[in-house]
Amino acid sequence: MLTKQEDLDDEKARKQKRENIEKNIGVKLTSNNEEEKKTFSELLKEYEDSLIKQGSDSFDAASSPVYLSWKAYKRIAGYALRYSNEQIDPAEWREVYGLLIGHIEEGKRLIVSDAIPMTVGDAHGVEFEYIHYADYAEIDGNVFQRSIEDGKEEFTVGWWHSHPGMGHFFSPTDTATQLYYQSLNPYAIAIEFDHQEKSEDNLGIKALRLTRVEDGMESPYDFVELRYFVDSNKEIHEKIKATIAKMNEKMPEVLGALDYIDNTIVKKELPNLQKKFSLLLNPEEEDEEEYKYEEKSYIWDSESITLTKGAPKFRAKIESEIEQCSIQLQDLQKKSATEKYNQKKEQFREKIKALLDKPNVQLHKVMDDYGKAYEVILPFRDFLDSKERKALENFEEWIYGYFRVLDNLKFALANL
Repeated sequence: MLTKQEDLDDEKARKQKRENIEKNIGVKLTSNNEEEKKTFSELLKEYEDSLIKQGSDSFDAASSPVYLSWKAYKRIAGYALRYSNEQIDPAEWREVYGLLIGHIEEGKRLIVSDAIPMTVGDAHGVEFEYIHYADYAEIDGNVFQRSIEDGKEEFTVGWWHSHPGMGHFFSPTDTATQLYYQSLNPYAIAIEFDHQEKSEDNLGIKALRLTRVEDGMESPYDFVELRYFVDSNKEIHEKIKATIAKMNEKMPEVLGALDYIDNTIVKKELPNLQKKFSLLLNPEEEDEEEYKYEEKSYIWDSESITLTKGAPKFRAKIESEIEQCSIQLQDLQKKSATEKYNQKKEQFREKIKALLDKPNVQLHKVMDDYGKAYEVILPFRDFLDSKERKALENFEEWIYGYFRVLDNLKFALANL
């Protein structure tokens, strides 16, 4: 926890840092000149580069302290303790891996705001699969997008993993991983968690950096000062103890709900809905056993879409009805048959509305089933990894596409 004096010191440091940046780069951060306006991260990067070039002793990103949020610690400890704890046989303990999200504050310290679980391995390490690389890229993109929207400058600032019962150190694999991150960003950090090190006075967590990146795999490493914005170690210990107790109690139910969503809703209920009332492009026939979720946005073209393999027949029927109705209404309009035009228009709308209403009963059942399962999962979503989150994302992606097409058809109907 920061004291008032530390706050004052930080404010002085920020002011000095700003003045140094302006002096070294020759750009006023408050400038109204559009050509001179730059983001703080751009200015900071140029300043750091200038200091490194000058060989300044005042720049030492490798020893800068790390501030960890409660949310980040909770997700690290929570996910790690799912696979290694005192109730599990030590022979079955498994390592876990995740990403760290945060930002550099005034070039003085690294702020870790979140820690995202990615995957679980075995007792000796973790192996990335295609799904994890894809998830990594998506997370990176989402963080960047949120940074733009929220005016923050957050990005992937490092990684974290567990060392169940092994203590805190860098293995050759750890060194290679940290070398990748730290070569891109001198502030990049690795955080390790070992539940056996955890006690009322020790949170079981350490932050590490390489001290000489230029030496590559031969670089030594050192522990970095790890601080917390709020709470003492004892208070954090009590909070995580309560969180883990609740997670251990509910996790079997959570995993059951996840399995139900993945194997029943996503792989059975959604395909059945699509089979009866297809609005989206269907997966390839040879892949029906593994229902795919590819990009489903497309422009409807009545002349070519019906020739496409996997064309949605239910949508084709509705699109055809709307097209025929439009032709007949335009013809009546040309003849100035106003009364008949209004009668036909109402009849057509009722007919197409009846067609669009057909999927609703089954659609609402799917949504209700998902809602009940998701209600169980939601309090513990922070402790799910890439594969587990994917089951939820598959449903959300599919249902969003289905509702989008349904809404477009309703809009077309309203504009008959």
